[in-house]
Amino acid sequence: MNSPTHQIVRMIKQFKYVIIAVELSFIIAMSQIVNDHMTIPIDSGWSLVESDTTFNLTMLDQSISFPVVATIYHPVKEQTDSTPNIVASGRKINIRKAGSYRIVAVSRDLLTRWGGPINYGDIVYISGAEELSGYYIVEDTMNKRYTMRVDILRTPGAPIAKYDNAKLHMGL
Repeated sequence: MNSPTHQIVRMIKQFKYVIIAVELSFIIAMSQIVNDHMTIPIDSGWSLVESDTTFNLTMLDQSISFPVVATIYHPVKEQTDSTPNIVASGRKINIRKAGSYRIVAVSRDLLTRWGGPINYGDIVYISGAEELSGYYIVEDTMNKRYTMRVDILRTPGAPIAKYDNAKLHMGL
């Protein structure tokens, strides 16, 4: 199960997801600059549609989704562990730019190592989180007391928020 072939396939999948996330982040940023209401084609045939400053993927209904509570967390010792600049996947982050990484922590019940469907490095789409709805990379784990939750990494000082009716979409 952990053969070199499986490791290579996993690395290729992770690289593909990172490229897609970068492309989508660029498209979203450009569309905010160019126009208030526009549809932007993506090579895969999907399109991002802006409506009232919230982006919706037109094919979300074809993805696997889970109802979750989405919250905000900051990379500070009070909310993480003694190394707030290192997420659970091992990635080091610049705390002053934490919000720019588009990282989420998910509750353990959603991670494969505890029987869930998500791995570190997976790209997910969070909907129902107002202006924070969008694509994120899973790189962190929440405290074991939480279930069916997603924690969005934000730069310290960013306002906290809680979205009780959010959805986590995967398989896009």
